Amino acid sequence: MATLADPIRIGEKLKLKNRFATAPMYRCFGVDDGFVRQEYIDSYAAEARGGPGLVCVANTAVSASGVAFRRLTRIDDDKYVAGLADVANAIHLADAKAAIQLFHGGMICRPEYIGGQPPVTPSVLPLLGGAKTRALSDAEIEQIIEDFGQGARRAAEAGYDAVNVHACHGGLVHEFMSPLYNKREDKWGMDRTLFARRVIQSIREHTDADFPIVWRFSAEEYNGVDGYDFDYALNTLVPAFLKAGVDCLDVSTGSVMNVVALAHLDPPVYFKPGILVDYAAAVKQRYPNVPVMTVGKLNEPRATDDIISSGKADLIALGRQVIADPDYPRKVLARQHDDIRRCMSCNWCLLTAFWQMQSVKCAVNPGYGKERDYYEIRKAARPKRIIVAGGGPAGMEFARVAVQRGHEVVLYEKQDRLGGLVNLASSFPHLRTRDLRNVVIYLRGQLEKLGVPVILGQEVTPALIEKEKPDVLIVATGSQPNWPNIPGVLNPMVVHYEEYLRGNATIGERVVVVGGVEGAEVAVSLALQGKEVYLIEKSGNVTKGPYLLDPVRCQMLVDEYIPKTGVKLRLHQKVVEIGNGRVVTLDRDGRQEMYSADSVVVTCGRLPNELLKEALEHKVPELYAIGDCRQPRSIGWATHEAAHWARYV
Repeated sequence: MATLADPIRIGEKLKLKNRFATAPMYRCFGVDDGFVRQEYIDSYAAEARGGPGLVCVANTAVSASGVAFRRLTRIDDDKYVAGLADVANAIHLADAKAAIQLFHGGMICRPEYIGGQPPVTPSVLPLLGGAKTRALSDAEIEQIIEDFGQGARRAAEAGYDAVNVHACHGGLVHEFMSPLYNKREDKWGMDRTLFARRVIQSIREHTDADFPIVWRFSAEEYNGVDGYDFDYALNTLVPAFLKAGVDCLDVSTGSVMNVVALAHLDPPVYFKPGILVDYAAAVKQRYPNVPVMTVGKLNEPRATDDIISSGKADLIALGRQVIADPDYPRKVLARQHDDIRRCMSCNWCLLTAFWQMQSVKCAVNPGYGKERDYYEIRKAARPKRIIVAGGGPAGMEFARVAVQRGHEVVLYEKQDRLGGLVNLASSFPHLRTRDLRNVVIYLRGQLEKLGVPVILGQEVTPALIEKEKPDVLIVATGSQPNWPNIPGVLNPMVVHYEEYLRGNATIGERVVVVGGVEGAEVAVSLALQGKEVYLIEKSGNVTKGPYLLDPVRCQMLVDEYIPKTGVKLRLHQKVVEIGNGRVVTLDRDGRQEMYSADSVVVTCGRLPNELLKEALEHKVPELYAIGDCRQPRSIGWATHEAAHWARYV
């Protein structure tokens, strides 16, 4: 029976020290001209120090026409070899093997990153906004195949131990394999495995015969009847890959054509951990002699151990989890489970890198991408006495860092437990959001380990500050519910969504939810409970707000959960009156609507809790407000503010 600590070979040449690998996940850490920069090197060095057997450098474009994103690194010219070699060297210095992903974005490419030209694809495909892709000519296809081979040659010259080919998630190699994207009538369409096989052949021709090839593919597209399913992948695609000479199968799923496909590419908080493991297990069962890698929300240490010991897969690939905690492999192997920052699948990393085209940010690990400044917590020049008011993520993260800098820290929380609003956000009765509490579990455990005094059930007041006379007051008092100014809002049938999440509210069978964002999740949870639910939002977007930042999560609500649970969504309607058994609204044209209701749940945003800050500003030597008491926003902004000020004080 294999374990996570056991070595494994990929091909004849590559021996890994354990069963952990990092997944090739785009981070937007390069430079616009395709070169690497120091942050790029530092982040991969940190991941390598964390103890995986293999570190895979993410999407690296093999052709100028394949640059999909801003700051994407490139390997289509010899001038890039030196910088990529610096990355490989940093990985090797930390005793890990290095692979690099060869990538062509195909239809994913944005025109602004490929010289203003339309993206190239096997067949002409429609894009958002009415634009179209351009179908590749036969000569262009041959050139891109050559580009993959040349990219592999440069990877070997840069010192990489293997290549990982991006044949998934809507990239060009994937497109050639898919009947949805590839409608050609020539040889490239008659045999949809031909392009992939020729890419593998080209890599073999440009490198040593035993140079390892890891093949990352989508085992299922989730593109409906026009795409391919797992049966096609298992019985047609995988045999073609193996016959052509790949050494390891990296099993992912998903694409970019719809929200379900996107959700299976990077599973959101609503999905259970290890949701893609069964695909890898089926591949492993069919092809037992080939190393198989699994990926996708693998953030539970004991579960990853079981995946290997049960033979479902040979390797665990960590994407978001290794951003949340680069030391995850080392901590798992050392059984230091309580010290692990577990990813909470909020997908802030994807929002910042893929959607906003900024350097990736992690909500639970503010230090990711700032390794030179944040990795080592430096002692303060002058230790101070600090009181932290509030035990949500902001207050806890500040206390965790500040006490390690040598400050004397006491944290007060007026509730009977730490966690703040996360305790509610992770507690929807019938919608899976529990992974959000991972940040609380980690921070609470670290405060206990560090011996930080935590006083629960006591609110920080001006009198307390006058008595204790701290050098620094950190105000992390969070936010408070925003009660709308609606006639009848104090009717007994009206409850705030917080009371529903706490389990303190009796909800009738017919429910009107007033307000989107949190309201969208409340409505879905109530509908899954069997309630008849109307969701009323005065704007045209039911998910636009400071908390729901994950585009996939938002679209899952709008396109999947709201319609499929039977929630009746009413946009551009303003609630003007709440009476006994009814809710009255006006639309944009002044038309009145009336809805029968046994209960009304109000979710109209939140307001910063500024009372303590206003009472004590200029009355203590130093006062800093962090988190929602400054401005209600996401968990990530709270922890990042806390991490910044804890290093400043």
